[in-house]
Amino acid sequence: MPSLKVRVFATFRELLGTKSIEIEDPIGDVEDLINYIADRFQPSFRNALLDDKGHVRKGFSILVNGREITFLKGLETKLKDGDIVAIFPPIAGG
Repeated sequence: MPSLKVRVFATFRELLGTKSIEIEDPIGDVEDLINYIADRFQPSFRNALLDDKGHVRKGFSILVNGREITFLKGLETKLKDGDIVAIFPPIAGG
């Protein structure tokens, strides 16, 4: 079975009620993944992560195998079996 692991942090853990999701359905790219999570787990996830233009909100980070998607192909970054996606809301602290 295909497998993709998604790890979520901080407020996304509260929103989704879990710290990680294992996905066995085929997922094309990061945008497909966001839609998949919103459709199957929590519809407000998409709006929390993406702005009205469909871009990742400022301060939010999505990493695929430890690399920020802004240095890859953004939301069009292709995903493959075994990938690990980490999604971070803005982190405040001092």
